[in-house]
Formats: sequence, C-alpha cells, structure tokens
Amino acid sequence: MWKQKPSFRFEIDNFSEQKDRILSKIFVAGGCEWYLYVYPKGRYLADDHFSLYLHVANPTMLPTGWKRNVSLYFTLLNQSDKELCRSNIARCQVLDVKGPSWGFSKLFPLSKLQENGVLEKDRLIIEVYINLIEAVDGESGYVSKKEETMNINGFKVLASQITLVRNIFEEHPDIAVGLKSKNEVLKTAYMNVLIGLINTLNKPSHNHAETELTKADSELSELEEVGFKLDWLKSKLEEVVLERKKADVYGNTVMQLEERVKNLEQMENKMKRKIVECFLDRKKAKDDGSRVQTLEKRVNYLEAVDSSSRMDCLTLKSKSLEKKKVDDADGSRVQQLEENVKNLEVIVFDLKAKLEEGKEKTSCDGFLLVDDEVA
Repeated sequence: MWKQKPSFRFEIDNFSEQKDRILSKIFVAGGCEWYLYVYPKGRYLADDHFSLYLHVANPTMLPTGWKRNVSLYFTLLNQSDKELCRSNIARCQVLDVKGPSWGFSKLFPLSKLQENGVLEKDRLIIEVYINLIEAVDGESGYVSKKEETMNINGFKVLASQITLVRNIFEEHPDIAVGLKSKNEVLKTAYMNVLIGLINTLNKPSHNHAETELTKADSELSELEEVGFKLDWLKSKLEEVVLERKKADVYGNTVMQLEERVKNLEQMENKMKRKIVECFLDRKKAKDDGSRVQTLEKRVNYLEAVDSSSRMDCLTLKSKSLEKKKVDDADGSRVQQLEENVKNLEVIVFDLKAKLEEGKEKTSCDGFLLVDDEVA
C-alpha cells in the first residue's frame, strides 16, 4: 500500500541553468538510507530527456551480501505543485552491491520542461514514493556476528543495546503495538533507526546541526508511518528544535555583538592612527614653522645687506657722478680760460704788430696813446 505523502521531496532551483548531475541529501525510507541522482540534461544516449535514479546511500559501508527489495515511482511538479509527470511504478526492484540504483533514463522530455510557463520561477520539484518490501544487511541478516543478540518484545537487538531497548519498552509499553511489518530484518532495522534517533535527540541542543534535525524529523515520520507510536519522541524533537532555534538566536546575538566589538576595535584603531597622524602633522607644522622663521630671518638679513650694498653703490655712483660733473665743469672752464688766453695772446700779438707798424709809419697820436695805454 502506497503512502499518502512522498518518502522524500527534492526541490531544484534555477533548473534551466543546471548542467552537471545533481545529488540530493541522504534521506531515510523504510528504515534504510537513500539519495536521488538527477541528470538535468539527460544521461548517456538519453540527452534529450530528464533522467532520475534512486540510489542506496553508502553502499560500500554496508555488510557483504546486503540488498534492498523495493517498489517505487517518481513525480515531477512545478512551483505550484502542479504535476508535470508521473513515472510508471517499478515493482520489486532488487538493489544490491552489483546494482545499487534504479530509475528512468528517459523520464520526461527536456523540450517540455523548457516550454514557456511550465516551470514557474525555474523551479523543479521531485517526489519519490518508496515501498520497502525487504531489506537484508549481510549474508546472515542485519545483525553482526561479532556481538551477541537478544530478542526483546520481538526485536532482535545487540547486547550493547539491551538496556536502552528495555527502558524504551518499560516507559512506552505500547510503542510497537501498531507495527505493521512482521519481517524480523525490517523490525531490527526500524529499531536501530529508533535507537539512533533517540541518541541524536539526547545530545545537547547546541550540538545539533540543521541537517541532522531534518533527518531526525524524516526518520520520525517514517517510523510513525510503519506503526510506531512516538508522540513522546515527537515532543522531544519539537523541544530540541525549539532549543536549537533559541541557540541560533543567541548565537546570532553573540555574532552580532562580536561583530560590533570588532567594528568598535577597528574604529578605535582608526582613531588612534588619526591621533598619531595629527600629532605628527602638528610636529611637522611646528618644525616647518621654525624653519620658515629661520629662513625669513636669513632673507631679511640678506635683504638688509643687499639694501645697504645698494645704498653704498648708489652713494659711490652719486659721488662719482658729482665728481665727474665737477671735473667736467673744471675742465670746461680751464679750456675756456685757455681759449681766452689764446685769444688774448692773439689780440696782444696783433696789437704789438700794429704798434710796430705804427712806429714805422709815424702814425697819429691816437695810436701812440693806444701804445701808451697798452704799455
């Protein structure tokens, strides 16, 4: 009989951009672990179709001789949960070490997935429905040969698990009253899943990863579907999830405070650098001011010396010019006097010549008077 809800739901965002194969996270169905193997662009010779496979998780870790006998089918949906495709039901498929997976290489034409409006927001949703018929772990069954086992209320458990299983039945005597399967291997597998789930939820809440709690929720749902009565464990899971959320809130608060402290430390370091820079700038400005004052004094001194030198030069030039003027004036006067002397000498020479000429001709008294005056 098929379940009303899928064994697992896998959502792929940005589907049109996906090229390489995609692996889902590991999930539990029928007390066994599985994952989906998706080929968004098809596999091998089926590159024009969407390919999808169910794969047994960690097959190399299982004992020699393991096998899973299942019936399954897949559905493809869009963002609005509108069914795009439903595969045929694969009945009684045996998965083992030789063939740990089974699926459809040509589940749905890619051309139809690529049609406009088929995939809303480019999201594809995959649902797988699994009906586990038989599970065998090892040639002699699920139980290890290295450890003794004991039958407790129809469940074969390891010696190391006896105390825990007894406590479970003592505290919850009706836990397995509604169990549907009578297969010893399956019942043992279910009990081991239950024990693992209890151990997970008994850990401190801050040690729980989100994926671990998601897996725990999936395992709990699976165990309830096969007939286990686990209201008490469901309440425990809810408490753990709540504590985890509180831890996340606290952790986020701590992270925010740490971030603020980090920012404040950065601001403090920045302010310190600014203060040092201001101090150095002031020191530099002070040093530059002293240098400027020294240079100004030197410039003023040089300007004073230059001004004094210029004044001396001007004075010397002035004196030189005055002297030159005096010398030039004296020279001109001397030349004038010399010229006058020459003129006078010429006149005297001429007068003497005329006097001599007058004497020779016995000139008039005017000439003698002149001669007397000259004499």
